[in-house]
Amino acid sequence: MKESPRFLYVNGRGEEAASIVRHIAEKNRVSFHFDSLARPTADGSKPKKGAVRDLFRRTLRKETLLLWFIWFFVQCAFTGFNFFFPVILQEKGIAATDRYLSGVLYNVSGIPGSLIGASIVETKLGRRFSLVIFLTLAGACLGLFILAENTWQAILLSCIMQLASQSAWSIIYTYTPECYPTTLRVTGMGAASATSRIAGIAVPLLQSVLLKASLSAALATSAAFFVATAVAAVFLRETRGQDLYETMEEAEAEAELRRKRKKAK
Repeated sequence: MKESPRFLYVNGRGEEAASIVRHIAEKNRVSFHFDSLARPTADGSKPKKGAVRDLFRRTLRKETLLLWFIWFFVQCAFTGFNFFFPVILQEKGIAATDRYLSGVLYNVSGIPGSLIGASIVETKLGRRFSLVIFLTLAGACLGLFILAENTWQAILLSCIMQLASQSAWSIIYTYTPECYPTTLRVTGMGAASATSRIAGIAVPLLQSVLLKASLSAALATSAAFFVATAVAAVFLRETRGQDLYETMEEAEAEAELRRKRKKAK
C-alpha cells in the first residue's frame, strides 16, 4: 500500500504526496502537473494537526458524545444477541438441526443488509433518518423475538434483525468520518470505534448473567439498547450533500454561521 497523500502533505513531504497523486491521476487517465503539494503556512510552519482534545471542542462535542453512545450501545445490542445466538435458539426450544439452518440464514441476511445501508444513505432519507429507521427495526425485531412461538417465527425475526443491524453498521461507518474535519477525521473515527470494542468486551459478561436469570430479560435489554441508540441518532446532524471541512477552523466557522441563522429565525 502507498502512504496517504494527506499524511505526507501534513508532515511536509509534499513531493512524495504529489508523486502518489500523480500515480492515481495516471491510473484514472487525468492530468496532474504539480511537482509538490507542499503549502507553507503564513509563519512557515507545518499545517496544524488535529488532537484528541479537539473532539470535545464546542463545535464537535455534541456529535462526539452522541456517536460514542451509539457506537457503544449498538455494539452492546448486537453482540448481546449475536454472541449468544446458539444459546438463545436452544432456550427457545428450537431443535438442533433447525439451529444450524437458523445460523446459516441469520449470517447470510447480513450481506444484503450491508449493501442496503450503503445505498440508502444517498437517498432522500439521508444518513440520520436511515440510521434511526434501521436501529428501530432491529430493536422491534428483538422485542418480537421474545414472543416468537415457533421455529420459523424465530428465524424470520432474527434474520430481519441481522439485516437491520448490518444496515445500521454500514450507515454508522459512513456517517462517523463525515462529522469531523480532515485534520481530525481518523482520530474521531478511531475514538468512536474504540468505544464499541470496549462494549464488545463487556457485554458478553453482562448477557451471560442476564441469560441465567431470564432469556426475556436478556433479549429485552438488547432491544432497549437498539431503541436508545435510535433516539440518540435523531439528534445527530445530517451530512448528506454537505461539504466536508478541511480544518477545525473551517468547521467552527460553519458552526458559527449555523448558530447565527438559527438565531435569525
